[in-house]
Amino acid sequence: MMKLFFFILSWFCFLGFSQTKQNHDSYFYHLKRKNFSKAKKSIEEDYFYETFTKLSDILENKGQKYDYTYFTINQNNQKEVLYSQALRKLIQSYANIFYNKYEKFSQTKEDLIDVLSVSEKIKDIELSKQILLAIFDLYRKDLNQIDKDYIYYIKRFEFLIEDDIDYAYYIINYFIFQSKSDTPVDNLFHNTAIKLDSIFNVINEKSKLQPYYHFEKGIYYSITGKRKKAKKKYQKVLSLTGDLPYYRYINYGANLKLSEIYYQNQDFLKAFKSLNKTKVFFDINEKFLSSQYHYYLYGSKYYNGLKKHDSAYFFLKKAKEIEDKVNPLRNKLERSAAQIKYETEKKEKENLQLKQDNLLSETKRKRNQNLFYGALLVLLSGAIIAFLNLKNSRKKRQLAEQQKELEKQKNLTLIKEQEITTINAMIDGQEKERIRIAEDLHDNIGSVLATLKLHFENLKLNREKKHFNQEELYNKTEKLIDETYLKVRSIAHAKNAGVIANQGLLVAIKMMAEKISSANKIKIHVVDYGLDNRLENNIEIAVFRIIQELITNIIKHAEASEATINISLFDSTINIIIEDNGKGFEFQKTKLKNGMGISSIQKRIKHLQGTFQVDSTLNKGTSIIINIPLS
Repeated sequence: MMKLFFFILSWFCFLGFSQTKQNHDSYFYHLKRKNFSKAKKSIEEDYFYETFTKLSDILENKGQKYDYTYFTINQNNQKEVLYSQALRKLIQSYANIFYNKYEKFSQTKEDLIDVLSVSEKIKDIELSKQILLAIFDLYRKDLNQIDKDYIYYIKRFEFLIEDDIDYAYYIINYFIFQSKSDTPVDNLFHNTAIKLDSIFNVINEKSKLQPYYHFEKGIYYSITGKRKKAKKKYQKVLSLTGDLPYYRYINYGANLKLSEIYYQNQDFLKAFKSLNKTKVFFDINEKFLSSQYHYYLYGSKYYNGLKKHDSAYFFLKKAKEIEDKVNPLRNKLERSAAQIKYETEKKEKENLQLKQDNLLSETKRKRNQNLFYGALLVLLSGAIIAFLNLKNSRKKRQLAEQQKELEKQKNLTLIKEQEITTINAMIDGQEKERIRIAEDLHDNIGSVLATLKLHFENLKLNREKKHFNQEELYNKTEKLIDETYLKVRSIAHAKNAGVIANQGLLVAIKMMAEKISSANKIKIHVVDYGLDNRLENNIEIAVFRIIQELITNIIKHAEASEATINISLFDSTINIIIEDNGKGFEFQKTKLKNGMGISSIQKRIKHLQGTFQVDSTLNKGTSIIINIPLS
């Protein structure tokens, strides 16, 4: 009877714990999506309701004064004590992030690292993710600098990703880290921007994370020199954020970036209008010295553009005064970091000296012992060497006789190997020639025949139409047949470079796209950047064949109505992105044949020491990213 009683009691405790865990996970689920009212509602009956409410309130009202007091901890439950202490430190850290610009950076970072270890100890994944998001806020908003630890915590967050919202936070922060690096414009930066687009195409347009996406895309366009697109993105941010307090940081950033664009366009009045909107941000909290600094610094530039030099001087003076306030705080942090580094190095030196002293005494003790064993070893070695020399002298005579016989055999073998090498070289040359002809037939003739098939299908579908211009399509079809003949003839005469040899890679790609688009079955767009000069002939041929094969695959299999060829040259690397709006496929589950398709393309790219990546979603199209180094 007692066993039954304890079993029922433990079962109810388990159900209570499971329900509590479910409530907490639901709370953080809504908190990440900035649904603060739903987050509070999901935790109404929970023991930690007051603390959770304070956490959601401080995130919802960031930038405003807020009273964060706490309730008494239940000292009987160690797990609840740890959980409550973790939540307290998390709230205090957010208070430092939002209300203390520089003063408590080191302390806040230490507190967040402590609570992260607590959350990992009690195995609460959702709490760990929220703490990592707080660390991201600290790096982005507090010192506005990129620390090497920032990427470390981003990678830690990557291991905790469970849904699209988690992935969106990961990509946004990874993009911010790259955008603030010394050399942001590289292939990795562009590919991350593509991933940013991909995840926010999946996330609902009404998601409250959308302003962050548009802001980072604005940053991307600003860095890559596309001011008009950047301006539209910042304006989109402002239209989505409005006066909501939890968007205050990003609203401030969008207005500041817009003012900079207006200044670059010499529209100083609009620049001032956007800049004045940022003043509201530091009026709310006077400790945001950096925002005040930017306001007066940018204002000084804008007044100087209007040739109002007195006002420009006044604003510059104010900016300098604020900078003098900020620098001691920065220097304090730097001195603190330097002191920690000095103490660490000092302890390491002391430990090293202690190890050296121990090693020295141990060396003295073993020296005499080693001398004895050394002398004994020398005597023993001498005896062994004498015996081996005597034995070897007998074998040398036998080896000398055998060596003469081996020389004769080697000469005969060498002659036979040379004959075999010559035959193999001839066979290998013939095989390579056959492969080249097969690839030319597949790449050149296959592409034209695929286009020709589109023309015939168009004739078949439109033959009953009265207003259909059959003559024009017949002429196009006839030209394609002529072109097929000429290409076959060209292959026969080993002129495999085609239009590339005459006009160049970019012209060849555009001509191919124009011919395919003229069939009115699929529209091919070509976007290029940086290909102002011709490349080496073999590189141009290889790149053209790769693009030609991929477009042929789209025509044959994708059922797409549009495709885009993006080809760019960055830092001696050709970047190719080919996208279509077709039916897509599961690339990981596709068995590649050793024929002329994707398998052949991968071999070519590997030969060129490049990379090949396929991103395809069923019913949403396919993106293929290729990077080929010119070196």
